[in-house]
Amino acid sequence: MKKHILPALIIITFLLNYAKANEISLHGFGLVTYSGRTKTTDEKRDLILGEERLRLNLSGASEAGNAGFNAKADFIHDGINNETKVDLREAYVDLIEKNYDVRIGRQVITWGLGDLLFINDIFPKDWNAFYAGRDMEYLKLGAEAVKLGIYPKFASMELVVLPAFQADEMPSPDKFIFNDPFAGMNNKSIIRPDKKIRDMELASRIYRRIGSGDMSIYAYKGFYHTPKVNIYDSLSVNYFYPKLNAYGASCQLNGLGGVISVEGGYYDSRYDKNGENFFIDNSKYKALLGYGRQITNQLHLGLQYYNEITRDYNKYKENLPQGFPREEKTKQILTLRLTQFLKYESWKLSLFTFYGIDEKDSMLIPEAMYKFSDELALTIGGNIIDGDKEWTTFGQFKENDNVYMRMKYDY
Repeated sequence: MKKHILPALIIITFLLNYAKANEISLHGFGLVTYSGRTKTTDEKRDLILGEERLRLNLSGASEAGNAGFNAKADFIHDGINNETKVDLREAYVDLIEKNYDVRIGRQVITWGLGDLLFINDIFPKDWNAFYAGRDMEYLKLGAEAVKLGIYPKFASMELVVLPAFQADEMPSPDKFIFNDPFAGMNNKSIIRPDKKIRDMELASRIYRRIGSGDMSIYAYKGFYHTPKVNIYDSLSVNYFYPKLNAYGASCQLNGLGGVISVEGGYYDSRYDKNGENFFIDNSKYKALLGYGRQITNQLHLGLQYYNEITRDYNKYKENLPQGFPREEKTKQILTLRLTQFLKYESWKLSLFTFYGIDEKDSMLIPEAMYKFSDELALTIGGNIIDGDKEWTTFGQFKENDNVYMRMKYDY
């Protein structure tokens, strides 16, 4: 993610000469972000994030319109660690024909209908960015992939091949306080999937409009993107990424004066078919119901209900060692999003809330953005987290409340 910028620039230069692009665009932004905790602690520094970014976005297309490219790179100064690095967000080539197109290279892919809740979007994410108050763009990570789009008359299809596995970026223990049952062990290792054909990730989507609804069907063969414990003893712990198959569907249509979204999925845990390994996620059924509408011209409301059910819960309970926290059979989450624009949209006020019905935890993200001009904007917000137990989805991060500030200039 933070290298290979020179090869990307060489490829782009080659494409410019090869495609004889007549529509070349260079734009980007400067972004300063600071995030600090609201609770003083001796365990971690008060400043979670302090960085400056310069985004360069170069894109172009051939004269015939049948080829193009896009490259996004962030040049970053990390003020906390006093480091300078490059984050290659995207760098891909598009080849476009009448009935199909191909995108090759590093790209961000988003599937599904959830708003910060993901069922059929199995592509990598950065949870450090989410909990630290970065712009929501940075929740999604780019992945090396080949994406083929096919457009016959009866439906549209996408096939994604990811040759090299990329894991989620998990909350870092040097920035966040959270529950880790193996925190006292210094000898930790992690095994990633091999870069072999047998371990390539495959994802597919078939979609079309039926009546007034947009319908999609999904399938995925690959791995969990969050690490699980494989082997542990009193001195060491070994993590790995178990194999996963996922299947799902979604539908979005107009109704009740707004937009209704329905999404479901089944996660087939291929390394824990019988649900007996308490370290590996059991197979699960997941469902999402969403509703959004404009209350006024300047006020938007979004609601979601999410439900996750463990398939082999009784076997999970039977095999759970004494002293380990027990997860609930169901995980139900309610979300609310309110967005209010004021003064000709120069002000944007928003609130996003999670509430865990079964886990009794919550997270609130209030945010205010003021646009000084079309180019310059200031955002101030916060992450307020609470929970009764220190191992639940949000409760484990309840010591990490923070406020953040972002100043962004687009050019």
